[in-house]
Parts: sequence; C-alpha cells; structure tokens
Amino acid sequence: YSRKFKKKIMGKIKQLVKKMQDANEKLDKIQKGLSDYLEMKRLYFPRFFFLADEQMLEILSQSKEPRAVQPHLGKAFEGLNEVKFESDLKISNMISPEKEKVGLGKNLKARGNVETWLSAVEEHMFKSLKELLEEVGAVRAAVEHPLASLEAAIAAEQADLLASGKISKNEHVLNPAAFQKRLD
Repeated sequence: YSRKFKKKIMGKIKQLVKKMQDANEKLDKIQKGLSDYLEMKRLYFPRFFFLADEQMLEILSQSKEPRAVQPHLGKAFEGLNEVKFESDLKISNMISPEKEKVGLGKNLKARGNVETWLSAVEEHMFKSLKELLEEVGAVRAAVEHPLASLEAAIAAEQADLLASGKISKNEHVLNPAAFQKRLD
C-alpha cells in the first residue's frame, strides 16, 4: 500500500475513533439521565427498588396498559401475585400466589402515573388487611372468651337498671325470663 493510502486510512480511523468517543459520551449522558429518572420514580414509590431497571422500564413504557405490571407485582409486593382488573380498569381484588383473594375496597382505579396508582393499591392493601385482621381478632376473642362479652353486657345492663331504680342493689338477675318480665 502506498503511503498516501495509509495516511488516508489512518485519518478515517481517527475520525471514526473520535465519533465513537463522542457517541460514548452521549450514551453516558443518556444513561445518567435514565438512571436519574428511575431514581426519581423509585423515591416516589419505594417498592420500585425491588425491580431491576429493565423491569421498571417495561412497566413505565406501557403506562397506557396498566395490566402490564402484573408480571412484576410479586417482586414489588411480597405475597401478592396479581390484582384483579375490571373492564373499566378498576382494581377490585389482590390475589396471592396461593390464589387467596382479598377485596381492595371501592374507587381504586389504575389511572395516571403507574407509581401513583400503585401507591393507592398499597394503601388499600394495608387498609383491607387491617380490617380483616381486626375482624379475625374480634372473632378469635369471641371464640376464646364466649361469655366475656355476654357478661359485660349483662353487667352494663344491671348498672343501668340500678341507676334508673328499676332494680335494687341487693337484687340479682339470674333468670332471663323473670328479668324480661320485670322490665315489661
């Protein structure tokens, strides 16, 4: 090869190297911007920290189709496999990997930014589970101490009757039929 040809090739290679370096700098800026954007989303909805960047990008890129989050819910919420979407994008239930369903209340719709409505899902989850646990606690207390609530009700009623003068301090109500007759 001639010297002129080699010099021309070396010039082209230097130009190509410069273009590649410029492209790498632009790619680094784009990557930094993307990382900052994902970090902002994660700070708004911390459960996104459980997802890889690729998973977040999949969710965020399909924000017009809320059902696209389904494959990623188990990573963001422990014990949650999916949510039930109605035709109007209302979210009615959360479903565990074992297919247990828990209602999420009313007026929960997948609208707007993904992180916003997922935050609402999280709030409804806590509220629904708290209500269920309170119900379970009340049932458990009634089962463990079936007479306790009845005894408390009778004591309160006797105190009211005593205060109103319908019974005297020395009277005891042992016979419900006699007690009812006395009240009539």
